[in-house]
Amino acid sequence: MRKFAVFLIALITATLACSLTPDGPNTSQVDSISEEMISTAASATITALSSQEEAQEDTLEPQATDTAVPQATDAPVPDCQPLHPGPQAISLPAGVALASATNQEMVSFYDLQANLMGTKTLSGIPYLNFNQIHLAGGYTAGFADLPVVYHAMTNGNELLRLNINNSTADLGSSPSFVVLTGAEAQPFIAYSLNSTGPNGWISYLYASEPSMVNQTPPLITRDEGDGYAVFPLAVHYSGGSAQGIWYTETLEGIGNINFAPHRGLFYYNLLDSSVTSYLPSGAVFAGLSPDQTWAAYHQGTGDVPGQAKGTITVKNLVTCEEMTMTFAQPDSLGGWVEFSPDNQYVSWLETFGPSPMDSEWRVRVSKTTGMTLVDAELDSLTSLTGGAAPEWIAFQMKWVDNHLLGLTLKPAGASDSVVVLWAPDPAQPLDPVLGANQSVVLANGRLIGLLYP
Repeated sequence: MRKFAVFLIALITATLACSLTPDGPNTSQVDSISEEMISTAASATITALSSQEEAQEDTLEPQATDTAVPQATDAPVPDCQPLHPGPQAISLPAGVALASATNQEMVSFYDLQANLMGTKTLSGIPYLNFNQIHLAGGYTAGFADLPVVYHAMTNGNELLRLNINNSTADLGSSPSFVVLTGAEAQPFIAYSLNSTGPNGWISYLYASEPSMVNQTPPLITRDEGDGYAVFPLAVHYSGGSAQGIWYTETLEGIGNINFAPHRGLFYYNLLDSSVTSYLPSGAVFAGLSPDQTWAAYHQGTGDVPGQAKGTITVKNLVTCEEMTMTFAQPDSLGGWVEFSPDNQYVSWLETFGPSPMDSEWRVRVSKTTGMTLVDAELDSLTSLTGGAAPEWIAFQMKWVDNHLLGLTLKPAGASDSVVVLWAPDPAQPLDPVLGANQSVVLANGRLIGLLYP
């Protein structure tokens, strides 16, 4: 356990110390993190994981005696239940993937200094989005060798495809496709499909290496007749193999909403085929951290199925520590929660208005301790777009660094959206000489993925 603790402290320290490359925007303070924060994060996580390890491994050894057989006692029960499978080791992104504004099948890749690294054409993809593609490797072996798995439609058929070395291969059919995800920069994917039955939707969860698509049976078949489908979120990958699948449930066939109608948080263990619930079906699921140790949720379904109303709660799944954030209005809806890689920050979107299509948008950024950093109406963030008021924001924001938030905005009067990198914490500006809350426009397009080394 001591060796593990030393390793974990080193891992946390290394992760928090990661930064943008020296050629990027001034990072002298972007990556500064205090020793106190590192110590606190390491101590809390080690304490919780130690408790869990002791509960899993401690057993009573019978002791020899001449008088009486010792009485068995219960092993200590960890304070936080259920046990967590362990944090996902992560690296910081080295670039981003953008949907092209001029070619709906082309993905452009930029490093974090706004340099174009290359492009790939994903033939047949119906819509470039986070949940339609998976970057199944890093780019260090060469950009041409970067494998991209994606959902495609051709001649009325749905299928999964692989683009590598500027060529495309069909992996297998994917009828009634729902969502695709995978292990960070690894050739392992998880996806879900639907079919119809007497009770309504039948939902299937699959997970495999790309080469095994259509060759493995579904891990889960859900036929409850309530309209909900399995929605994979992330793959827990360790020691060179997939360990489990994090997933939620999503309400299929519902439209005219601004936030995904997700409920519950579950973990499918690939080692023993067990399923563990970390958030009940009565909880609105709103986000999972990159290291898979924090989740965002709202207790209760509210007035609209799967919509967080009035508050959002972030929960450490290892320690069970929670913090509830209050929305700008009691009747505001919110979601699309994103955690920074070091779990120090959390961002989300809110809307308030008479209808989903007639609502005012707000951008929120807080620390996971509850301290508010940004609470601003969308059209007030003129500094992010060079003076023009943003009139539209893409749902998916992504932290590209411990202190840099990537978001897609469309300035008023512009013909195309732009991807902006923003330092929302005044204590961690892009350039300390220029002041706080700085941003830089990376490129035209829409943010759809993160590129890893």
